[in-house]
Amino acid sequence: MKLTKFQQAQLLHKHISGDFKFRNAKGNKVARSAWTKMIDTLVNTGLIDGFNATVTQKGREFCNDNHALISLSVLD
Repeated sequence: MKLTKFQQAQLLHKHISGDFKFRNAKGNKVARSAWTKMIDTLVNTGLIDGFNATVTQKGREFCNDNHALISLSVLD
C-alpha cells in the first residue's frame, strides 16, 4: 500500500488525537482536492471506516508499525 506523506500523517494524527488536522500552522484549511484524495485513499485501503471515519484495526496496525517513520510536520 502506497500512501503519501500527507495521508500517512493525517492517519497518524487521527489515530493519536481522534480527529484529522483541518488547518495548517498558518490557519489555512487543507485544500479540498488533497482532502478528498486522502479520505478516498484511506477508505479504499481499509485504514479508516468509510461510514464514520474511524481508524480501523488495519489502520491502527499501520500506525503502530510505521509511527517512527511518519512525520507530522507535513501537516503544518
